[in-house]
Amino acid sequence: MPRRLPNVVLILADDLGYGDVRSFHPASRIPTPHIDQLAREGVRFVDAHSNSAVCTPTRYGLLAPGSGGWSDPKPGSPEEKGLPPMQLYDLKADPKESKNVVAEHPEIVARLEGLLAGYRATGRSAPARGERATFRPGELWPDERGVHINAHGGGILDFEGRYYWFGEHKVEGEAGNSAQVGVHCYSSDDLYNWKDEGIVLPVVKDDPDHDIAVGSIVERPKVLHNRKTGKFVMWFHLERKGTGYASARTGVAVADRVTGPYAYRGSFRPNAGAWPRGIRPEQKVRMEAAAGHRYSGGDLPDEPDRLNLAARDFAGGQMARDQTLFVDDDGTAYHAYASEENSTLHISRLADDYLAPAGDYVRVFPGRFMEAPALFKHEGRYYLVASGCTGWAPNAARSAVADSIWGPWTELGNPAVGPDAERTFESQSTFVLPLRDRPGAFIFMADRWRPGNAIDGRYVWLPVLFRNGRFEIEWRDEWDLAAFEPRPAAPRLCQRPASFRRRIRARTLVSGIRPLRSGGTSSSRFAPRVRQAWRSSSRAPAGRGASPSAWNHALPIGSQTSPGR
Repeated sequence: MPRRLPNVVLILADDLGYGDVRSFHPASRIPTPHIDQLAREGVRFVDAHSNSAVCTPTRYGLLAPGSGGWSDPKPGSPEEKGLPPMQLYDLKADPKESKNVVAEHPEIVARLEGLLAGYRATGRSAPARGERATFRPGELWPDERGVHINAHGGGILDFEGRYYWFGEHKVEGEAGNSAQVGVHCYSSDDLYNWKDEGIVLPVVKDDPDHDIAVGSIVERPKVLHNRKTGKFVMWFHLERKGTGYASARTGVAVADRVTGPYAYRGSFRPNAGAWPRGIRPEQKVRMEAAAGHRYSGGDLPDEPDRLNLAARDFAGGQMARDQTLFVDDDGTAYHAYASEENSTLHISRLADDYLAPAGDYVRVFPGRFMEAPALFKHEGRYYLVASGCTGWAPNAARSAVADSIWGPWTELGNPAVGPDAERTFESQSTFVLPLRDRPGAFIFMADRWRPGNAIDGRYVWLPVLFRNGRFEIEWRDEWDLAAFEPRPAAPRLCQRPASFRRRIRARTLVSGIRPLRSGGTSSSRFAPRVRQAWRSSSRAPAGRGASPSAWNHALPIGSQTSPGR
């Protein structure tokens, strides 16, 4: 499917300023009727400024992006005082632009950085809403404003006919690997085109000791709607600022509306004082070796059942890193998370209000080091997709199945199929989305991490296909939801109508047409007529691909053609 590139016209207006184009600022003193008319007719504009005090670098910057301003900072300017070179003013409260408030609004800066990163990566602006009608795994994915979607490690809530995508908001550079802004939300009614709903859970800026202070780690947010309480409940993996990944906690926030704002309720390690299902008496003994060892998150000095890490963390709660949420058919919610120094996955039932663990959980895959879990259910069976523990580097995905969410679970191997399947298409799982009104249809959601420039992380969405008692995730450069529509099976020769077979034996398929013979096989010159005869039959399936594939097998090599082409 060819991609259409938009026409981009750049208008350079020196010394105008954001407020001087009336389509942006109706009270402007400078009339701009022609630009205003273009705006009314649907042309989209993006305003940008040079950080220089003179005009020349603006023009040179267009010819050579990245050259920056050439003049020295003016005395008393924000640059000379060490403030960020980007300038942001509240024109309503500060019409004289005397206070640069850019440092107070990292979310706006992050959006601008995302827009610029998208322009640098593609060399063009994003297509307008409505043009996107397919998924393009690994490519930039613009929202309705043309900015690359910023919702990493995310999950989707399907609520009242609309999808809501919650994820980590990342900023440019390595700083984006920690929380600088908060949790971002987008909404869509078709899964292709997304509207920015803003930051729904901001980080705390004025208290460096707060759980979700700037610089903490807020990962893999997932949101559920509790039908009993009417509340929207967000769970996420939390690491307190300055602790690396040693905190291993779960954070919870609550909102009255799906798009927030979400109020932070606190953090904890799950299931403190509760033993998992099926634990043996000897596993309840706290081992000194487990308490004194330093762990890497990717290996253990001994078998997990001999270290008894669950016993080590019994009183304070179990470690919880990469995590997801899942709601069963009866409304019971579950929290799955990497625990015991990442070595063992826990699946934990939530309380009825979804605000805390219920103290009922199970340990699965001990010693397998699975992270990035995603749970889903198909035809009464529970499925899991996860990854190994290799840091930011991609690895082969894992899959498993169980008849009960409590297990036993059986591993099924790597579900990825296609080029680079051994690295899960250079991505890591985050969620599996069931599609409404399409029973048995699921989308695998994954992240392609870019830790050197976190904001440039990409999204890999692919269809989940069930084959031979397992599921597969097959790479596609581009696809749409028609991938889940059933396709008519090609009939075999023995399944054709008896009258049709009699005509084959009589070597007459259409009145007056007899097959030509070449080496005992139907000639390629006859193949189009055969296909046309079959399409005309009242018993033939409709649509592209209706020609039975079995006809190709009857043709000599070199004469085979694709059905319907």
